[in-house]
Amino acid sequence: MKRWHFIENGNRVGPFSNEEIESFLAEGRLNADSPIWCESMPGSSPIHRIPDFQPSPYAPPAAGDAVEVAWDEYTPIGPCPAPDGTSELTR
Repeated sequence: MKRWHFIENGNRVGPFSNEEIESFLAEGRLNADSPIWCESMPGSSPIHRIPDFQPSPYAPPAAGDAVEVAWDEYTPIGPCPAPDGTSELTR
């Protein structure tokens, strides 16, 4: 398990777990450009460049990324084709 360090108010702080770093990001104590490092790294790197903190391509979208659809205002643009290529309305 990696343990992370960063500079805060001129002092080296850490070690912290991945979960703690993610919590600091959520709180605003750190941001995506904050440099952090672990002992296996040759130097620090901005958080957004560290694979451990990249969003999974399979993760659900963040709450702010969702788009609400007003289904009561939805108007279909035409019949949907059936698997055999005919229109559902003509069957």
